[in-house]
Amino acid sequence: MPRGKHLVCACLGTACHVRGAQRIVEELERKLGIKTGQTTPDRNFSLETVNCLGACALGPVVVTDGQYHSKMRKKRRGGSVDQAARGGVSSGEGKAPSFGLSVACPRCRQKLADDAYIIDNQPAIRLDATCRGRHGWLRLSSRYGSREIAAEFPITKGSVVEFQCPHCHIPLPSPTNCWDCNAPVASMQLVGGGKLNLCCRRGCTQHLLDIA
Repeated sequence: MPRGKHLVCACLGTACHVRGAQRIVEELERKLGIKTGQTTPDRNFSLETVNCLGACALGPVVVTDGQYHSKMRKKRRGGSVDQAARGGVSSGEGKAPSFGLSVACPRCRQKLADDAYIIDNQPAIRLDATCRGRHGWLRLSSRYGSREIAAEFPITKGSVVEFQCPHCHIPLPSPTNCWDCNAPVASMQLVGGGKLNLCCRRGCTQHLLDIA
């Protein structure tokens, strides 16, 4: 099933679990009227869980469209869903500063963070790219929900890019095609469990956390 416009992701790792993360998930299911792994009938929200989001000290953690909400409680939890429905996240209690996802090459397992290149106030994802006969470096925002990039050469809207690992130089696997534009979907390993799947067409906004 295609994912909804807004992705709500709750961490069920050990640190979050012992602090009541399962109760947060149950409240999310109740409010959205769906079970984990499902999308609301209006395709506005999808609900997922993940083994780790790399923010153990902030647990329980809920992420809505890339915005982290820390130390969640049932009375606070609804705020992240309501804020996403308004198309943004406002400041308030229970919200943590947003930070990037940590990803690695699924083949050589080398991390892809570039601490020297900052996009959206976070270390960028370092990749190589080939597009329309040109090859060079590429940096993607590591903040989930953002499609900000920087590249060695211009990549026009609608172009399909082949992503390669800068360490092993092998193209990132494309296990499927985009459910929206049918372009290849590149897959990166999410540190802590799961995958980040990203449409390779410039301008397409479809990407998601695939919880393994």
